[in-house]
Amino acid sequence: MKSKEKLLFLKPLLIFMLCFFLIVPAYAQTIDQKRDELNDVKEEISSKEKELKETKSKEEELQAELQAINKELDKAEKELRIINGNIKETEEKIAVKEVELTEAEEQLSEQDELVKVRIRAIYESGTVSYVEVLFASSNFSDFITRFNYLRTILDQDMELLKYIQSERDRLELHKNELENQRSDLLNLRRAQIDVQNQIERQSRERSRLLTAIRAEIDAQEKAIRELEAESKKIEEIIKRLQEEQRRERMLAAGGKLHWPVPDSTRITSGYGYRVDPITRKAQSFHGGIDIGIPRSQWPGSGNPAYIVAAEAGTVIYAGINGSLSYGYGRLVIIDHVGGLATVYAHCHSILVSEGQEVSRGQQIAVVGNTGSSTGPHLHFEVREDGQRVNPMNYFNL
Repeated sequence: MKSKEKLLFLKPLLIFMLCFFLIVPAYAQTIDQKRDELNDVKEEISSKEKELKETKSKEEELQAELQAINKELDKAEKELRIINGNIKETEEKIAVKEVELTEAEEQLSEQDELVKVRIRAIYESGTVSYVEVLFASSNFSDFITRFNYLRTILDQDMELLKYIQSERDRLELHKNELENQRSDLLNLRRAQIDVQNQIERQSRERSRLLTAIRAEIDAQEKAIRELEAESKKIEEIIKRLQEEQRRERMLAAGGKLHWPVPDSTRITSGYGYRVDPITRKAQSFHGGIDIGIPRSQWPGSGNPAYIVAAEAGTVIYAGINGSLSYGYGRLVIIDHVGGLATVYAHCHSILVSEGQEVSRGQQIAVVGNTGSSTGPHLHFEVREDGQRVNPMNYFNL
């Protein structure tokens, strides 16, 4: 009879343990798979970010090269403008010399014709003799004057012809020099245009490469954004699986919490209305339970009373609330699934940090006397969707 009763007692426990140990490994395996996927994605993101960094470095190099090439191009264009200006100035000088040369040739032609007319007249009338000049003169003095005058005119005509011819030769020489100078400038311009065209080709090539690099950067940044979105999606899946795992654990545990102070079950103040021990105000609502500890385990005794997590979850607060002498003092808040959270106040020291995942029964703090407290104890709260509820409904005591 006793054996049957014992079997009936153990049967639910065995079913519970079987369900628990089947559920936990299944979730753990799935979570581990997702974590592996997440690690792979993060490694790929890291690789892509490295490639992006290298590509951006190439972009900077090309930009620097393009800027240098554009400076060379500006310099070449400036030099070409100077050459074109010199060519224009030289052509203007040539045009002036051509006008002067034409005028000189006209003067030379006119003077040459005048001398020819005079020579022809002398030739046609025969040689002018001293006797003719003598008879044409009124006296000897007049003869000398006439003869010298005739000879002077002829000498001046010949000197003028020589001068005009010399001036024409000089202008022709200067014009030829200007023509040569223009020819040199035209050759220089052609060479400068070749240099400019070469620089422009380099500039176009660098611009093409820069456009390609920037397109590559856009593609890499897009790939990184897609991987980050995938990473975030996997993290959300992991978080959901962890929440489901916690929910299943709580269901497997009958929806009950782990007692937060393993060394003591002594409740010094319950949930509900009471006289506030600090303000002495009557009908003051106490939103949790106070769990006292033996004097032998008070802070400084060397035998601390540890506070453990009532259920697995995420630490959403770990720090000082109010101050060490007012309010909750050192405080830990753990977020569980389904809008459930647990609060641990007046801690002597905190053993966890915000964002940390904790397991059911894990040590999270040491019982203390910080904040508004009359002695070392744990003020423990359970909150459903932010509202304080009676913690005793969550324990099997």
